[in-house]
Amino acid sequence: MIIVYISIALVICALIYLGVSAFKTFQGAKPALQDLQETANRIQKQTEGIQTETTKLTETQQKIMSDVEYKKHTVQSTIDIAIETPETIKGFKKFLPSKKDGQFTHKVRGY
Repeated sequence: MIIVYISIALVICALIYLGVSAFKTFQGAKPALQDLQETANRIQKQTEGIQTETTKLTETQQKIMSDVEYKKHTVQSTIDIAIETPETIKGFKKFLPSKKDGQFTHKVRGY
């Protein structure tokens, strides 16, 4: 019977030692867990900052692309008008007076 009491006492001592060890381990790990939480918070803030910057860059890129498209259209319109200029000048030639037999005549009036 004495062996049973000694075994029970030994199990109780082992459980107490387990509880004390677990408490010390938890207390020792608490600062490390807090550091990990602070690190996670810093990373989250940096991620939010990067997302904000990405949004701003995307908006700026869209504005630049819109501006480039507008300027491209403007330059192309100017080129198209410049290409049509010789034809326009040829159209004006018929309204200009011409020299016929030493006299200027106006083609529109027929003089």
